[in-house]
Amino acid sequence: MTFYRLLVALLALSQLQQVTSFTFRTPIWAQSARNPRLTASVDTHAKKPLSDRNEHESNKQSIMEPTMSVEGMNSWDRRTLVESMAASVVALGSLAVSPSSAMVPYNLACLLDLPPVPKDCVRIYLCRHGQTENNRLGKVQGARVDPPINYNGLDEAKRLGTALDKLKDKCPSLIYHSNLRRSSETAKTVSRIIQDDDKPISLIELSSIREVDFGSVAEGKPLSDARGGMLRTFGSWAAGFVAERGDGGGESGREVMERIASSLRFLVKEANENGGSVIAISHSKFNRVLLAVMEDKPLIQGAAIQQANCCINVLDLKRDGSTTTLGPKCNLLGGPLSNAPDDFSLQIPVGKVVRVNEKRHLENLEFS
Repeated sequence: MTFYRLLVALLALSQLQQVTSFTFRTPIWAQSARNPRLTASVDTHAKKPLSDRNEHESNKQSIMEPTMSVEGMNSWDRRTLVESMAASVVALGSLAVSPSSAMVPYNLACLLDLPPVPKDCVRIYLCRHGQTENNRLGKVQGARVDPPINYNGLDEAKRLGTALDKLKDKCPSLIYHSNLRRSSETAKTVSRIIQDDDKPISLIELSSIREVDFGSVAEGKPLSDARGGMLRTFGSWAAGFVAERGDGGGESGREVMERIASSLRFLVKEANENGGSVIAISHSKFNRVLLAVMEDKPLIQGAAIQQANCCINVLDLKRDGSTTTLGPKCNLLGGPLSNAPDDFSLQIPVGKVVRVNEKRHLENLEFS
């Protein structure tokens, strides 16, 4: 398929021998490097806002259309242009050659290809907060370090809000966040984007969706130094030793999983009473454990689930609140070889994970 697309693009580019001007919506670095005589002028009036929102419009990226003139070029210059643009095609992997099409640098409509919500289900949009300085510097923040989001995180949160806003009348009007600043600040930014005069947004703190507490020893450390201890804790929980805690205190595996189960049951109830969907803005390790719990996946695998800042996970859960039980020999805790105590039991809402780590809305953000 890739070869076919490249072939079509190159055939289309060859037609430039017959034209005098065109709009080229891909970067022009390739052609200018090959032939400095070829020039491009940028039409600054081609900037187009993504919507009519007022407060956050100035922060959204726009697409600019460089218009190149080939009028008066001799056949050698035209050939050089074609070769240069062909090099751009190869470098970029594909090229939209239709005069009316543009390369979209990110997909703010990334949620519109979700399957419809089953009539007997509610939908939970489980997100991660925006970037903090600890995230940027690769330091553990956990549940005990409480930094705000940084400028990068603010941009991510705006993209998250815009992606959710594309759901239009299906966008939830209820946002839950944890008791940590990075979660609440992300939620506030999202709410400013998705609210309008006809749709007030409710922001509610839900402390049970806070980050996993791995203890004081890990907090604030470089991730490279703390990763070993955190993985050992995950490994113990994954083998069924759910009473284990991280170095320096922190939560046990059982405590983490029980509050995840409780949070899920609560969110189902709230979604059922508020239009059939809610947004929950939580944290990376909490989300990883939650996704593993929902799919009864070995917890050690769950620890490796990718969760980008301001990513979106989508869960469809039974509206009637029906649950399934994860017992001591569940896959989550090692299956038949699990060391979980006989009284271990989690009541998990029935449903499925529809999407994990959606991040197309975050592509091509320029971070400082």
